[in-house]
Amino acid sequence: MRTLIVCHNGDFHDHLPHESISDELARPDTVLWLDIRDPDENDVALLQEEFGFHPLVVEDVIGQQQRPVIRAYNGYYFLVFYAAHYNRQLIDVKLQAISLFIGRNYLISVHNGYIQRIETTAQRWKEPYNGVESKIGSIVYALLDGIVDDYFPIMDTMGEQIDHIEERLFTRFREDRLPRILAMKRELLYLRRVVGPQRDIVNTLLRREVYATNEKDSIYYQDLHDHLMRVSDQIDVYRDLLSHVQETYLSQQSNRLNETVKVLTLSSIILMVDALIAGIYGMNFEYMPELSWRFGYPFAIGLMIIIDIGLFIYFRRRNWI
Repeated sequence: MRTLIVCHNGDFHDHLPHESISDELARPDTVLWLDIRDPDENDVALLQEEFGFHPLVVEDVIGQQQRPVIRAYNGYYFLVFYAAHYNRQLIDVKLQAISLFIGRNYLISVHNGYIQRIETTAQRWKEPYNGVESKIGSIVYALLDGIVDDYFPIMDTMGEQIDHIEERLFTRFREDRLPRILAMKRELLYLRRVVGPQRDIVNTLLRREVYATNEKDSIYYQDLHDHLMRVSDQIDVYRDLLSHVQETYLSQQSNRLNETVKVLTLSSIILMVDALIAGIYGMNFEYMPELSWRFGYPFAIGLMIIIDIGLFIYFRRRNWI
């Protein structure tokens, strides 16, 4: 699926043939954005014929996903950024790679699957008085800023889940907490591997090493860099919190095991005394005074009960049970 938006001095055109892209780029008043979703062989041919991109770069876009990166080529820049979505129930962070080709008067976005932020940014660009200028630097900032803004609800949701797990850990211990803790730590690490390199990308844009940006855009990219720093700091804080919660969980689990072993040990001591008395009177020697005694059996049972109660009171006073 392809979406082509061409702007001529504020006039937008959405239904131009793709074969005329090279002619449109030759016009000095043209700003073009081409979005390609789920690229195929025809899209590869389009990128190579109309834009003259290097085949290896196009192959990287169509093939396996890359880490966030920005590279300079002859006449354009290639950038990979990631949009994120979070499934609260499954504790799963889904990352979608967006490959951007940034030229002097064009922007090309290539991705797999539907990404709401791309459509939202395109609609915002076409609306009047939207704060997005008809310049590539402004459009790239609006897109990247929207992607980064989508990280904050994810972090807020994960923060609420961590608080919930921590609260329940001290009120109601459950064995299924540990898998959830480990799953959240894994997803935070997954997200951290993306956010870190993206800060370097924005830092490159901030230094105006990409000719699509200028001094006026630096303020906006500085704000974008600060947002990524906040997300990165939140990830580190949440990972530390989860490590603390995990240690608390393991400590509680160890204490519960110790309590169980202690109860079993004390119970075995009490039963050992009963077994001792029963064993003595079960030896069946011929000359045992209590064997012929009428109250021998009640005496043995009573002795067991008295000793058991005495041991229980002793253990209770020592706070062992």
